[in-house]
Amino acid sequence: MKKLLLVILVVAIAGGLYAYYQYNRKPAGVADQEAVKINAAALVASFMNDEKAAQTTYNNKVLEVVGVVTELGENQDHKTTILLQSDDPLSSVFCTLENKVSPLPKIGDEIIVKGFYAAYTTDVLLTGCIIK
Repeated sequence: MKKLLLVILVVAIAGGLYAYYQYNRKPAGVADQEAVKINAAALVASFMNDEKAAQTTYNNKVLEVVGVVTELGENQDHKTTILLQSDDPLSSVFCTLENKVSPLPKIGDEIIVKGFYAAYTTDVLLTGCIIK
């Protein structure tokens, strides 16, 4: 009976430590992950041509997008946002940077942004982005 209680106690402690580790684990960042490389115009075009196929291709992926900056801004969480130009005037790649960057790129600069694909509305949305 004592051995059974000891085994249960050891398993409970091990389970508690594992749960604590998982609860406090930080999410993976984009910097150390493999990325699908594409330019902004081709990315937007793939969604405009066949949204379902593009969703299947890019869902849960890290993307490395090359594009020209058309707009800089800040969202409600005070994170920097960058809009990358595409061939369609009504659609672009909208990137939310993970951390503040200094100096910021200028409008018209060609940059490489790496981030998590989040969604497609009229823009392709990337989150947790870094500038390479």
